[in-house]
Amino acid sequence: MVAFLKNTDEKRQDVQKLVKLLRKTKRTFRAIVLDVTNTGWEEKSDFTVENCCLTQRMYKNLVSILHRGSGKWQIIPEDRQMLKGILFSEEHFSATVSRRNDCDYYRECGIKGFGFCLPVEGTITNDEGLTINLHRLGWYMHKLLQIAEKKI
Repeated sequence: MVAFLKNTDEKRQDVQKLVKLLRKTKRTFRAIVLDVTNTGWEEKSDFTVENCCLTQRMYKNLVSILHRGSGKWQIIPEDRQMLKGILFSEEHFSATVSRRNDCDYYRECGIKGFGFCLPVEGTITNDEGLTINLHRLGWYMHKLLQIAEKKI
């Protein structure tokens, strides 16, 4: 299922309503928040994984998907220790960006998730527009399909 939520002050309430609706289906689900980010643009990353709220097993499954094929990526885990024994290369860690709390709304509802982000150039918070790299967009979409096909 794909749900579009406005980026408003009521986002927390919107997430709570969505989770309540999904729980009625009696199915297990995870949240993958699609977003744009400035993280990784300068490094020419094809995508980033940010604002993680995952178990170690979920990190292991996610990293195995991210490593498939080519594509440059970065991850900003909730706690770097969660990736101990799973991810060894420093090239995939972003040292300059700290974890934001975008997935905390899902965590408050007991849902695991992460942000899957497309690196862009420009100021995200204004109306001046953003620059995307179409080649990166292709890798972003390809990897999103792989993530969607696999249980994380």
